[in-house]
Amino acid sequence: MSAYNNELFFSLLFIMKNIYYSISLLFLLLAAAVSASAQDSICYAIHGGRPLYLDIHRPAQPRADKASVVYIFGGGFYNGARNNEFSLRTAKVLSDMGFTTFCIDYRLGMTDSVFAHTKLPGYLSAYDTAITWAVEDCSAAIAWIVSHASELDIDPAKIILTGSSAGAITSLQTDYSRCNHLPAARALPQGWKPAAVVSYAGAIYTRFGKIRYKEAPAPTCMFHGTIDGIVSYKHYQIFRNHWGGSKYLAKQFKKHHYPHWILRFTDRGHEVATYLPATTQEYQAFTDGVLSGRLTHYDATCEDEALKQTKWSKAKLWHIY
Repeated sequence: MSAYNNELFFSLLFIMKNIYYSISLLFLLLAAAVSASAQDSICYAIHGGRPLYLDIHRPAQPRADKASVVYIFGGGFYNGARNNEFSLRTAKVLSDMGFTTFCIDYRLGMTDSVFAHTKLPGYLSAYDTAITWAVEDCSAAIAWIVSHASELDIDPAKIILTGSSAGAITSLQTDYSRCNHLPAARALPQGWKPAAVVSYAGAIYTRFGKIRYKEAPAPTCMFHGTIDGIVSYKHYQIFRNHWGGSKYLAKQFKKHHYPHWILRFTDRGHEVATYLPATTQEYQAFTDGVLSGRLTHYDATCEDEALKQTKWSKAKLWHIY
C-alpha cells in the first residue's frame, strides 16, 4: 500500500471512529434525558380523561428541615405550563434555596368555548369552574406528594404552596377551600395544612357570599402591584360574587390576627406575578421564619427601582380574555 493510501486509510479510520463516538455519545445523552424525564415527571392523577403530571426538581443541597414547595404556574386559566421557561426558572430559584420543588399541571378551564358566553352570569360561572378545577387538581397533587413523602425525602407538614397569577389564585383558593371544607379540596389528606402560602398577584373569588375563613388559614405572604388591572389588588362585589385581592385579604387577616406578610408594590401592575426570581430574599425571610415557628405580621410598601414597569403595568383583564 502506498504512503498516500496509508494516509487516506488512517484518515478514514479516524473519521469513522469519531463518528462512532459521536453517535454513542448522542445515544447516551438521549437515554439520560429519557431516564431523567421518567424519574422526574410523574402522572399524579387523571381528571376529565386527561393525565396530569408533576415535575420534581431536587435541590443539590436540600434543606435540613426537608421543606418543599408546590409551584403553580399562571396564565389566566387558559394557557401556561408547568414546564415552560418561567416555570423552569422559578423551579431553579426555589431548588437553589434548598426546597424540593414540585411544578404541577392543572386543567385550564377558560377555553375558547368559554368566551362564547356573552352574558356576565355565564362568564362568572365559567370562571368559578376554572378555579374549582385548579383547586381540585392542586389538592390531588398534594395528596400524591404527601402519600409519597418518605420516598421523596420531604416533610409532609412543611409543604409551601406558591403561585403566580392564576397559580397564585389557586394557591390561596386551595387553602381557603381547605379552611371552609369545600368540595374542591376534598382530595387533601385529612388534617393536612400547608406550612405557608406565598402568592404573587393572587386573590380569592366566591360566587355565593362574603369571603370568610371558618378555620385559620396557613401563614400567608402576598406580593401585589397596587395598580394591577388583571388580578385586582382590591375588593369587588357583583351581586353575591366577591373578589378579594391582596389589599382586602390583608385587611381580613389583620382583623382576625392571622399571620401574614403583604408587600405592596407602588405603581406596579400585573408584572408582580413574575417577581419571584427577583424577590428571593423576601421569599426566604418569610418562609424561614414560618418554618422556624415564627408567626409574624408584616406590611410593607415597596418602591424598588430595580423592578421596572413593564407592558403589564397598565394591562387590563379584557386584554388577555
